[in-house]
Formats: sequence, structure tokens, C-alpha cells
Amino acid sequence: MKLPLQVSFHGIDRSEALENLIAKEVEGLHKFDADLISCRVAVESEGRHQNQGRECSVRVSLNAPGHEFIMNTKNEDAHVAVRAAFDSLARQVKDNAAKRRGN
Repeated sequence: MKLPLQVSFHGIDRSEALENLIAKEVEGLHKFDADLISCRVAVESEGRHQNQGRECSVRVSLNAPGHEFIMNTKNEDAHVAVRAAFDSLARQVKDNAAKRRGN
């Protein structure tokens, strides 16, 4: 079963490359837990910093049986922020799946 995925962009143009990266990262989570229920990802451009460019915020909400994972990351590069969020989520999903299996 394919995990239902919702991706939204706020203050930033929709990017097919970014959507494909997000879909790939979500599919990668299935190797840790095949019972994932849904995933929502919000990519948002934030205001300018004094010494830097625009910062991109990525919020991921992932639902598994009996648990909801929420991860927020920020970076000037949206692709880096997405990878960082899903790297952290992968560790949490893996640990949660092991606990549910009794390991």
C-alpha cells in the first residue's frame, strides 16, 4: 500500500524536484515500518535574516499506528532541510517499529 502523502508549499514556488525528493524520502521510511499511515510535509519560505538569505522551514508530520512523529528543520537550502528532517525521522521510525515488535 502506498503511503498517503500531502505536500504543501507556502511562500515558495512549487518544485517538482523537491516533491520528488520528498516522495523518495517517504518511500525510504517503509523499510523501517511498513505500517505507516500518512505523511504531511509543509515547505515554507521564511523572512530574510540580517546576514543570510531566505531560510526555508520544513515541517513533517508522519503517522504510524499509535504514534505521530513531527519534525521541523530549517536551512537556506530546501533540499538540505528536507534531507535533515527525514534523516531524523528515519531514526525515530526505526526505534518506534522495533519497540512495537518487542525488540
